[in-house]
Amino acid sequence: MKRLLVAFFSIICPAFSFGQILNLDRTVEVDSTEHKKYAAVIGASFNTLQQTYSFVDESISYDFTRYMPKNYILVLSGKSNLTTSGSSVIQNLGYIHLRFRDNDTRHVSAEPFTQYQWNATLGLVQRYLLGCNMRIQLLNNTKADIYYGVGLMFENEEWNYAGVTDLSKLPANLDPITNNFYKTNQYVKASISINDHCDLVSAVFLQNKIDDIIRSYRLSNYTTFNIRISKKFYFAVSADISYDNNPVVPINNTIYSLASTLSVRL
Repeated sequence: MKRLLVAFFSIICPAFSFGQILNLDRTVEVDSTEHKKYAAVIGASFNTLQQTYSFVDESISYDFTRYMPKNYILVLSGKSNLTTSGSSVIQNLGYIHLRFRDNDTRHVSAEPFTQYQWNATLGLVQRYLLGCNMRIQLLNNTKADIYYGVGLMFENEEWNYAGVTDLSKLPANLDPITNNFYKTNQYVKASISINDHCDLVSAVFLQNKIDDIIRSYRLSNYTTFNIRISKKFYFAVSADISYDNNPVVPINNTIYSLASTLSVRL
């Protein structure tokens, strides 16, 4: 029975794999009649279960939006997840993301961003991103919007070998690896309003090292299905998948996650 409960908690609680994905804000729209300067969406969970060892899963996600003059917004978003069983760490990962962008009013606008990530169980000790995209509006109406972004970013990251499962691929020197890369960054993001209570958001990213565009790239996608339960509460099911054709350490090329989240809008 306890094993069934562990499996159940693992399914219903958020599970994130953002070691490879550059986040794009997934803000909940504020009704224009509210005239708010701020908006916030917060989701959190905590579960513990006593087995042979204590099983603990805790997670939090947040999305804070500051509405700026001239139809710009500043978005701070992030997620973190820690799962332990006794003294063993099963998951320890997350990100913090800051982005300044147009509030879907301009056809072309600049979009600076910065991000900090970690995924200790995968071997990503830390990653800093700093960059700017040109955000181009391809479609924007009451039912759907599509945006294309293209730009450059700087990536500083540190890896160890905690996520390597094939021991035969471990090098003789197990010192952490630190890299500094300049990369191109492209994305296509689409949002579709299914009805007044449901919407679908999906984005595809392509990142290439500037000095090795063909042989070193990262392709990723996230898709989120949002359900508005009430004016304040939202339920979402999200899927993320990323493919890195040349990972820094010999981990799996493909990383994915499936998550369900219950959030409240403040």
